[in-house]
Amino acid sequence: MTKKKLTTVYTEIIEALGYSLTTKGEVYFELAGVKTPYTISKKQLVIPTDEWLKDPDWETTIPFHPLSENTQRKKSEVQESLTLSVCNRVYQVTAHLIQFLFDLALNTDAHKKLTPEQRDVLRIIPNVDERTVNDVRKLVSGKLTFKGETALINVFVKRNGLWKGEEYPRVATVTFPIKDQENNDDKKIFEVLFRVRDRAALFDLIRWIYPGFDNSIDNYSYGSRSSIAPNFHSLMMAFASMASCTNRVVKIFEDGFEDEMKGQLINTKWVNNMASLMEYRDDIPPLDGNIGDANDDELNKLTDRAERREKAAERKELRRDVSTGRRSIIRERDSDTREPRKVSLFNRGEEDRGRGRDENSRERSSIFGRGRDSERGRSGSRFGDRDDDRGRDSGPVSLFRRR
Repeated sequence: MTKKKLTTVYTEIIEALGYSLTTKGEVYFELAGVKTPYTISKKQLVIPTDEWLKDPDWETTIPFHPLSENTQRKKSEVQESLTLSVCNRVYQVTAHLIQFLFDLALNTDAHKKLTPEQRDVLRIIPNVDERTVNDVRKLVSGKLTFKGETALINVFVKRNGLWKGEEYPRVATVTFPIKDQENNDDKKIFEVLFRVRDRAALFDLIRWIYPGFDNSIDNYSYGSRSSIAPNFHSLMMAFASMASCTNRVVKIFEDGFEDEMKGQLINTKWVNNMASLMEYRDDIPPLDGNIGDANDDELNKLTDRAERREKAAERKELRRDVSTGRRSIIRERDSDTREPRKVSLFNRGEEDRGRGRDENSRERSSIFGRGRDSERGRSGSRFGDRDDDRGRDSGPVSLFRRR
């Protein structure tokens, strides 16, 4: 099979999220019929095409390149935005399908043209009336969101998580916050009051769309051991598992409801490429906005490395200065003498005490014992002998005392 370009894979993912692209690779989303640039930190999101890479505009654009992910760092701006986009896309499609099916259940005139499979779906939500449809609309349009406590579906990518009883370096965990509203005593779902039968019908429909609703963490989450971009890999595979559920519903109702299902099918052509991310590792170099900020451990390591490099540089400079004579490591001379102080291996030398000794004479140290000064000014011999300082030649040196 011919390898796709990485930018082609990225384009397919962007379109799966419900966004559109210009010929330059700029990403847009549509809101109330108006196309609006998709921005991150006030910068236009773009696919890093060959043209963009030749002359990247870092001032006004930010590239979509989640394979840049550094596994030791925090999630990047693009990764965080991608997670929210996945949640939003799944929420938008699911909410649309829920509203469509309740509207269809109310419209009995349309039932005549339904296929047998389509009629089977409507049997899940019988006894739908105007109040049912209105309450569902209040919930879907006014209360449900794609993030936070009032989310229909929530996705969070975390480190070192459990999935289906096994540990994974990354897990995209999928939950349904709306599930906590099913058995409220006040019969409300996110502050919208439902009749008992309508609330039951709503949750029955959600369970039909998502058969793994009651155990979503195992059924729709995904654990990744990928050595390349595990955050990205786990998130996209979890997205694919949820998309497979909504796509099944869309395909059932495409026949006869083309307008209502337009834009609701989530493209999953990119899924097979998630198993071969290593092939794309070197296609595009890591790009800012996708790498992630350093965490505390990494910052501490970087600080330690910088300090070690600085100390090593100082030692290298000192060795160079000493070898060239620009700096000395010998101890400075004592303040009371002009010559450096000499240190004995065993005993410290004594200063001359003769009346006529020169103030600037050197201290001498004995190797075995202290030198003895002559009363007439003779200096101490190295081995304890005394030399006559009146000019006569000194005799042979003895290791033992003269008699």
